[in-house]
Amino acid sequence: MKKLNILRKEIDKIDEKLVNTFTKRMNLQKEIAKIKEKENIPTESKSREKEILEKWNSYEYSKELQSLYERIFEISKEFQEQLKKD
Repeated sequence: MKKLNILRKEIDKIDEKLVNTFTKRMNLQKEIAKIKEKENIPTESKSREKEILEKWNSYEYSKELQSLYERIFEISKEFQEQLKKD
């Protein structure tokens, strides 16, 4: 049980870094959304998504990374669309 708690504490540290990184990413999304709206660029960019997914193809857990990024893309697009409405 001690080992389990140690591992969980390590995951908690990683999760905190993930949240901070995600927050930074979302703040960048705000800026991107402003530029896209100003320059009349569509929210969705399949070529950009493909570029990002291909970058992680050779990594360990590439299938899981692909699923994660697909969800991140969805969140980002929804967020950008919501910013356009506000």
